[in-house]
Amino acid sequence: MVSGDFNAIDLFSGCGGLSFGFSLTGVNVLLGLDIDSASLETFKRNHIGSVVINKKVEEVTGEDISKASVTKPWILFWVDPRARDFHYQDRGN
Repeated sequence: MVSGDFNAIDLFSGCGGLSFGFSLTGVNVLLGLDIDSASLETFKRNHIGSVVINKKVEEVTGEDISKASVTKPWILFWVDPRARDFHYQDRGN
């Protein structure tokens, strides 16, 4: 394991279980984004030092990311596949 080689953000993070697995391989999880504040409380415990944003993804701006102090370049991001169900549900599909 080579620690610190990759920085990532986690969209629709929930409690951060998926990104926690990535962090065990040395990925630095910089940020978690979700609309569920209770899940983000757990995310903060799973990812000490990571930033959380409690907003809908379509409401997040570059300024939000800057304010969150995510200044390290990141090259990875992921979306939990289960978030797709909520996405379609939100659009009325």
